[in-house]
Amino acid sequence: MSLYCLVINNVVMSDVTGLPDSYRNISNFYCLPESSSVDLSWAGYDGEGFWPATIEAQPDYDINQKLEKVFNLNEANKTVTISFNIVALSPSEYQQRVNGLNAQIRVIRDGYLRLTDFTQLSDAPISVEAKSDFVTFRLQLRNILDDVTDPTKIVWPTIPTSAPNIVIPPFPTISFR
Repeated sequence: MSLYCLVINNVVMSDVTGLPDSYRNISNFYCLPESSSVDLSWAGYDGEGFWPATIEAQPDYDINQKLEKVFNLNEANKTVTISFNIVALSPSEYQQRVNGLNAQIRVIRDGYLRLTDFTQLSDAPISVEAKSDFVTFRLQLRNILDDVTDPTKIVWPTIPTSAPNIVIPPFPTISFR
C-alpha cells in the first residue's frame, strides 16, 4: 500500500496514511493509481491533494530522547518525505517514560513470581538445592527495581536450571519505543 499525506496550499495537514475511501464529497479513491499525487483541483478544491509520502529510517535514540517528525515537501514533484529529529524529553515526559517502563517490568516480574510460586511449597517436586536457587531467584525478582535510575539497564536474574523438570521461558525484551 502506498502512503500519502493530505497537503493543502503546500502545508501538510495529515500524518502519513493510505488513500481514504472518500474525502469530502469525493469517493472511490481506491480506484486511483497508487504512487502518484492526487490533485483535487478538478473537484473545486484548489491547492488540495494527497501527495505520495516516503518515510526515512528512524535514527536510534535513548531513554532521554524522543523523535520529532519533519515533513519535507517537494513542491515540484508533489511528494512528501518524512525524516526525524532527535529531541530531548522534558522532565515530565522522562518521568512518564520511566514510570511506563517500570510498570512493564513489574508486570513481567509478577508473572515470573506467579510462575515459580509452586517451587516454594513444601511438597514441590524439586531438590533442596533447586528450592534454594528459586528462593534466591524470587528475591532478586522482588528487588529488581531497587535503586534503578535507568530501567532500560536492568539485568534480569538468571533463571535457575537446577530443577530439570521445570521449564521457565526466557525474559522478554523491554522497550521504551
